[in-house]
Amino acid sequence: MLCLLLFITRPESGDELYMRSRILQIVDDYFIIPGAFGAFMTGLIYSIWTNWGFFRHPWIIVKWVMIILQTIFGIMLGSFINDNVVIADQLRDAALTDPLFSSKTCGQVCCGEVFRQYSC
Repeated sequence: MLCLLLFITRPESGDELYMRSRILQIVDDYFIIPGAFGAFMTGLIYSIWTNWGFFRHPWIIVKWVMIILQTIFGIMLGSFINDNVVIADQLRDAALTDPLFSSKTCGQVCCGEVFRQYSC
């Protein structure tokens, strides 16, 4: 659903752009972050209070890897989405052509362009 929202919708007005950014913010705040927290808590419960341990079964290792990836994705995506919502709310129609807004789009974050900033 997130990919459909990012790559299929093409906002034609500032209001549509703001609503798309706001929907992405809601998905991040209410689904990705709580999902990462829930996966962390169940992984911790399985690892500490059962005989399964942290690394005894492959599915627990996968669960920990997914927790780490989900947390990193949520943190990185959240900061860019929050910036986009503020910019889209302030600029509305001007945000469609604003280079600051277009450089922070979520599609670029999902495609990995944000990692380019941190590479040597």
